[in-house]
Amino acid sequence: MAENDGNLVIRYGYRMNRKSLFFQELWTHLNNKVDILVLRNYEAFPEDLGNDVDCLVMRDSIVEVCAICREVSKNFNFRIVKSIQRNNSLLSFYFLDNCNPFDALKVDFFSELSKGWLSYADTQEVLYKKIKFGEYYVPNLTHEAYLLLMKELCMYGRLRDRYIEKFTSKYKNIDFNEVYRLSRGLVTSLSIEKIENGYSNIATLALKPRPTMKNVLQPIMAISWLYYSIRYRLLSLNLRFRN
Repeated sequence: MAENDGNLVIRYGYRMNRKSLFFQELWTHLNNKVDILVLRNYEAFPEDLGNDVDCLVMRDSIVEVCAICREVSKNFNFRIVKSIQRNNSLLSFYFLDNCNPFDALKVDFFSELSKGWLSYADTQEVLYKKIKFGEYYVPNLTHEAYLLLMKELCMYGRLRDRYIEKFTSKYKNIDFNEVYRLSRGLVTSLSIEKIENGYSNIATLALKPRPTMKNVLQPIMAISWLYYSIRYRLLSLNLRFRN
């Protein structure tokens, strides 16, 4: 039973605004229909959703994900302001509450764990070993730490200060045997060894992980990634000129 309280609702023991309730509804429908997890920064869900929500799904689930997003938005009096396919592995939805046009929510659906077309983990393996966190599914602890660290290293060459505390507490003791298994054939063993050796002093670790040659030589993936990336940039330029 839900109790109205202005723009807040008390439900399932949580005190949530409409955006949180909408995401709960969206998550329930998605979780019932597709294999999905929340990749990171879920600790304060559902009251605090942060700047956006990063989810992982299989590539063949994307059509179903789109249909669910449209259906739940309509039923909950939200609207999809825009949906953007930035590349062949990332689809972003921007939702807006019709009752509160200043309350927006962005949800990213990743189907590959990669930098460009170069994967650093297998999506199916991560989903297969997901675990429960309250009402949500999330990566197991070792996978979560590895995926976040690889994202940071691939983008910035280091771990940003905002995540240092997490790696010295929550992620302090991860299973590097599992890390080697997850990265096998995708990231060179030398890169993983450097990460393992520098993990105890993670704040000073500086590294750009190297993909395996097998990972690099994927012409179909590379062409697909380039096609969607160029299309996204052209669409963005077109919108800027119109405005």
